[in-house]
Amino acid sequence: ERRRFVSMPRFADDLDTALGWLSGRGDVTTVGVVGHSIGGGAAILSASRGGLLDALVSVSAPADPGAMMRRQLASAPRPVRAAALGLMQRAIGQSFEDFAPRNRISLVHVPTLLVHGAADAVVPLENLHQLAAAHPDAEVLVVSNGAHSDLDRFLPHVGDITAFLRRNLVR
Repeated sequence: ERRRFVSMPRFADDLDTALGWLSGRGDVTTVGVVGHSIGGGAAILSASRGGLLDALVSVSAPADPGAMMRRQLASAPRPVRAAALGLMQRAIGQSFEDFAPRNRISLVHVPTLLVHGAADAVVPLENLHQLAAAHPDAEVLVVSNGAHSDLDRFLPHVGDITAFLRRNLVR
């Protein structure tokens, strides 16, 4: 569906559609997803709906998109900030709290790996701590020098991520 803007719930809807398609294929026996940033939050949202995922890797996901937006708009006057946040939520069709990964991750019942860079200035490491606190069974991987958009720093950990997926997907 062609829309003028993207959002975490729309990414999750797209993922749900892809998972539905995969589930109809006889040659697909397990499905894992790796999502980065908003995609990582969307993967959590999709998995929290009880979808068809067998394993989830969320990389640098914001725990609370509303808080992230408020931080990004911090320099705007309060009435402008409030209006902008209200407009965003109306455009999305739900409140940030409804789809915030920190509120949804406890509903995820598949093996989960949370990955985050310690040097992430866009989505600070505290987001990982919030998600891990809400899903104590999740495995956690902190990339000591990893930033948000500089995924080269994550490359030395690809083996850890693929090992997680292999453990939880190969049957």
